[in-house]
Amino acid sequence: MTADEKSFLCLRTLPARLTPEQTAWYLGCNTDSVTVLIAAGLLKPLGRPKPNASKFFSLAELEALRADTKWLARATEAIQNWHRNKNDRHRGMRPASSSAGCPGRKVSGTIPAAQRFAAPGDQPESSNGTHKE
Repeated sequence: MTADEKSFLCLRTLPARLTPEQTAWYLGCNTDSVTVLIAAGLLKPLGRPKPNASKFFSLAELEALRADTKWLARATEAIQNWHRNKNDRHRGMRPASSSAGCPGRKVSGTIPAAQRFAAPGDQPESSNGTHKE
């Protein structure tokens, strides 16, 4: 916990509008997670800010969300899914939803079946059907 975070959370009266950083401190997550929660539709900024504008969040709404255990579970799941997908992309794996039932499985499609299943001493055939020499 940073000194800024500690001093903010120890305020007797919190401000009615919170920045994304203050919102993250209040909810107990990091600032990047606030962006994930907005994208997942679990957190709504005040007004209709443009994508590149500063966003503020209502303390009253955050207090209600913080007390709702079902919302906290959905928020935690959304953050975990985002990190899982980010890590899969970083490792070069496909997202779990598009890997045909095998999460994180790399699909090999670059080696022809004849070469994948050939015995160690077999020579692959050339494109005209004769053996390579």
